[in-house]
Amino acid sequence: MMIDLPLGAVFQFLSIVAVGCYVQTVTGFALGLTVMGGVALLGVVPLNVATAAVTLVSLVNTSFALKNNAGNIAFRYLIIVVGMSLPFTWLGVWLLHYWQGAGQLMLARRLLGGVIAICAILFMLRPSAKPTPSSNSSFFVAGALAGFLGGMYATSGPPIVFHFYRQPWLREVIRDTLLAAFFLIATFRVIIAYTQDAVPIEAVGMAVYAVPVVLLFTWFAKRMPPKVSDATLRRFVFAVLIFTGVALLV
Repeated sequence: MMIDLPLGAVFQFLSIVAVGCYVQTVTGFALGLTVMGGVALLGVVPLNVATAAVTLVSLVNTSFALKNNAGNIAFRYLIIVVGMSLPFTWLGVWLLHYWQGAGQLMLARRLLGGVIAICAILFMLRPSAKPTPSSNSSFFVAGALAGFLGGMYATSGPPIVFHFYRQPWLREVIRDTLLAAFFLIATFRVIIAYTQDAVPIEAVGMAVYAVPVVLLFTWFAKRMPPKVSDATLRRFVFAVLIFTGVALLV
């Protein structure tokens, strides 16, 4: 598939995807946030193109993952989170599209920087499970934040990952419910973006190229994880994300 972007930009984007995928595989941290931070910091491709491409890649990844991991979904909480995410996904897509058209992408960059910095701090906090499930209202808030971040930056993960890991659920329930939420929010984003004419053709081509890169580096990370302690790895990722977030803010 032909892409109307410089070959160097495509190579840089795929390189960032490879790094983000490796980091996510060994740490569990969001691929979307890592990729979007790198893209925005380096100015590799327009934010709207990167966001659409990452959403399509996430859709493919989660659909494959759900084939073997869909038996332990907490449907009640999934419905709350995904249902609340819908209007905020629309808001995120609309706002990014509006800022793109109004030439205000610097605002989008700075907001992304703030989001990355906050998520880096959450990454260092290890949420402990509560003895009882949180209130429905807390799931509404998590769903709203996930929808907005998913709509703006294809990074719906951090709010619901942090919140789900505070629930007294089995790991399998957390995993399957997260996968289902990611899949549905990504699906909604693609549909909403399509209706707003906000899916650049370049994003489709880049997603096609990115999928094999994601599969390859997921396999590579599982076979050859870094030979450092988990604490050291988390501190390194934290430092990189904080640097990225601050650099986007200034």
